[in-house]
Amino acid sequence: MPVVKSLADVDLRAEEFVRHGYEYMGEFGIAGRRYLRKGGDERTHQVHVFEESDVYNVCRHLAFRDYLRTYGDACDDYAALKIRLAAMYPYDIEAYCDGKERFVKTVEAKAMESWECGIINVCDRPWLLGEAAEWFHEKWNIPEDEYASSIGECIAGGSPVPQWYVAMCGEAIVGGLGVIENDFHDRKDLSPNVCALYVEKAFRNRGIAGRLLEFACRDMAERGFDTLYLVTDHTSFYERYGWKFLCMVSDEGCNVPIRMYVHSR
Repeated sequence: MPVVKSLADVDLRAEEFVRHGYEYMGEFGIAGRRYLRKGGDERTHQVHVFEESDVYNVCRHLAFRDYLRTYGDACDDYAALKIRLAAMYPYDIEAYCDGKERFVKTVEAKAMESWECGIINVCDRPWLLGEAAEWFHEKWNIPEDEYASSIGECIAGGSPVPQWYVAMCGEAIVGGLGVIENDFHDRKDLSPNVCALYVEKAFRNRGIAGRLLEFACRDMAERGFDTLYLVTDHTSFYERYGWKFLCMVSDEGCNVPIRMYVHSR
């Protein structure tokens, strides 16, 4: 399953795949995919291509793969089902796919639920700098080089602030947050600040945001910061994780009041 920067670039190379014996099928039923197959009715190869920004499709395929690798009975059942369907519909790919859809959806749901997400500090995986900077930029539309500079400071380790944390499912970033001196507000005395908390929609309601916050608070406490602050428009989200409303502060950019929360260990 190739994961690429741009599907448009893959489309530009469609004829090259054809010259190597592949059928270039386009999305073929899954939005955001490029599907290729080789061998005609006696198919020998198939390729699913996704953009790296398509976290949901990338992760669900990897989760499905890992589930089958972990649970041998499910793997055997899937193999038997595919053999049976191939015998029933040797020349009808749509009927073949329809026949295994229920099984795939059931296993995929179990796989996504059980696929473990790990929380890490990017300083422990410095090779993630570029990927993490791009991911935060895509979520918050702040220039990528600003994230890269701050994450680079974290990796360099000269100071306890800034720090950057990500939630990883397999090799994909599915959530993250940072700790910086000031998140663009007028109360410079209320520092350091948690910022840029985000979890991919497909991975919400799994406790990842809470785990990110807890990990960051614990890690920062070990670095000598028992109290952290954050600014937000949310009115009931952070209370779930032990944060308390402190006061209103002013956003530096437009002088608009915004809620300030505090967390102490």
